[in-house]
Amino acid sequence: ALRKTGAQIKQEAKERKEREQLEKRMQQLRDKRDKALAAGHDLEEDELEELREGSKSTVRHLTVSMAKTDNLDIGDSVSITIDEPLARIDHSGIHLEMKHDTLWHDIGELPHFVRADDFNPLRYNLPLHLIPDSTYRLTIDTLALTSVYGTANKPFTKEFKVRGPEEYANLFFTVNVEDNAFAELLDGTERVVQHVPVTDGGFDMMNVLPGTYYVRLVKDRNGNDRWDTGNYAEHLQPEEVYYYPKRLNLRRNWDVDESWDIFATAIDLQKPHAIKKNRPEASRNKLKRQDDKKNSDEDEEEDEFNNTGYGNNAYSSDKYRDYHNNRLNRR
Repeated sequence: ALRKTGAQIKQEAKERKEREQLEKRMQQLRDKRDKALAAGHDLEEDELEELREGSKSTVRHLTVSMAKTDNLDIGDSVSITIDEPLARIDHSGIHLEMKHDTLWHDIGELPHFVRADDFNPLRYNLPLHLIPDSTYRLTIDTLALTSVYGTANKPFTKEFKVRGPEEYANLFFTVNVEDNAFAELLDGTERVVQHVPVTDGGFDMMNVLPGTYYVRLVKDRNGNDRWDTGNYAEHLQPEEVYYYPKRLNLRRNWDVDESWDIFATAIDLQKPHAIKKNRPEASRNKLKRQDDKKNSDEDEEEDEFNNTGYGNNAYSSDKYRDYHNNRLNRR
């Protein structure tokens, strides 16, 4: 399931409480009306109107939203999220239009929505090639989506734009590695933004949003397209990892060419300081805090048991017995 933020959890709790209060009020009005009808009359007009409107509001609908709003990147899929796993999708009730000048044109028959991955039953992708620098409108008709709990959606409409090529930078590397390797583009938190193979001594990273990036290369010894830690029993070393030692500041509509000799910088000096998780200064500060805490804990322990080693407070190797004896001596 999707991890929810604190604000989302708080909002859902608030909405649930409001729903419960409304349902309680509706039940009170229904009971009152039953008694009134049994006595030969009906509710007042304002209470009847409240009952009609409240009954509409208590009907639960499936919540639908787009996973990315407003702007999609080149290569993105149309992706929706719902708040309950789906049991049925009526694909005839799903429409996608493309805007030409000021008019909307239906793009015709669509491929079916499919689960984004096996671990998330609340996200679905529409596997469709979208034209860059274009505006689209997704419409999902009422009852097109039904959850495993029988909840259906209300009408859903969302406009979105696909970014144009001029909004990106492109990165071209030549490197002294021929093949059996892959390269990864990293952001400032070392999150992987792109993952591409190294072929014929080079690799390309296309359609990169403006920003600050870093690059690492992994020699993929077994060709499984991921880094392996090695195997002690089989005497296999971890696969070699190299970092491009420079920071890359990319701007929109730029093409950047870089040449990289992976052996030009010592391997332990390659990783840029900005993405080192264990920076020397931070490590020293952490050790100092640990030492201070340890000393503080020791001081507190000595104060608690008052084991000075002199007079009536002599240390006997059993601090709990000493503590008890010292209490008796002070009486």
